[in-house]
Amino acid sequence: MLTSQRFADFVVVVEGREFNLHRCVLVAASQYFSAMLKDQTKEAAQGRVELKGISADVFDIIVRYTLRLMIDGLKSHCCAVLMRGVTVSNFALRLQISDFLDDDKLFRRLVAFLASNRKDVFANADWAELKDVHPKLATRVLEASWTYADTLLPFVKPQKRRRFGY
Repeated sequence: MLTSQRFADFVVVVEGREFNLHRCVLVAASQYFSAMLKDQTKEAAQGRVELKGISADVFDIIVRYTLRLMIDGLKSHCCAVLMRGVTVSNFALRLQISDFLDDDKLFRRLVAFLASNRKDVFANADWAELKDVHPKLATRVLEASWTYADTLLPFVKPQKRRRFGY
């Protein structure tokens, strides 16, 4: 996003070096740019600002770091949403997403789900397809769930089923 000039709508000039950026990202990431760009300022109208008192290399690092934090925050939020409501029918897709995002928390949640629901997951057509398309991922989650089941499940007390009225 930083190096792509595609759809960039604001230029920040630092020590003669031009940074083609996106207003929405600048406003979301910085109170300074938010104040500069929210009203009819000269910079907002021109789509350009020159910054003094900072080196181009330092500004480059700040922009890259800020974008990385925004992306990491979005990734964390998405994974938190994906951890809720795991079902047999969405297990395989969420497993592929956890692999793509390289998210250990989501992967561990799916391992725990598989350890508790393996018969239903294995009976699902999506699991059969996952084994064919992504055999290494299927093997990895099976090995992890096997370890999980052997080490953690024996210590979990089974819950008593309650009947209405008792």
